[in-house]
Amino acid sequence: MKAGRMAVAALVLWALLLAVVGVAFYRAHRATHAAADPRAVIALPRASHDSVLAEMRAMLASVDQILNAAARGDTATLRTAALAAGSTDTLATLGPDLPEEFRRWAAGTHSRFDSLAAAVAAGVPRDSVTTRLARLTAGCTACHVAYRLAPPR
Repeated sequence: MKAGRMAVAALVLWALLLAVVGVAFYRAHRATHAAADPRAVIALPRASHDSVLAEMRAMLASVDQILNAAARGDTATLRTAALAAGSTDTLATLGPDLPEEFRRWAAGTHSRFDSLAAAVAAGVPRDSVTTRLARLTAGCTACHVAYRLAPPR
């Protein structure tokens, strides 16, 4: 074999070796990353994925409005913000796309927003509002610890 052909063969072998090592590294990195996040994955169609995220953002916006209204003593805004995140038909429309436990937690969270709005309308003291909001956000946190959404399909 001529020196030129031998050099080309060596380069091809090096390129193949680098490709194999690169693919192995990528797969190992991806597997390690997935194992580092123990949450259950929820894979949803694009429309359902977007709907769940929009609902979560709306609930977070309500929590922000509730906190600001409570700080100002503005019970009307506080009640309106709680009602905005209260019971909704979104869970019913997503139906089988979501795990049952996720739907139960979501329904419980929406129900706690409704209860908060009712308590505010009944005139509960501000510290009770804070306690109720803490219970409510604990449910949000528990769900986010247990689940994550897969990229939309």
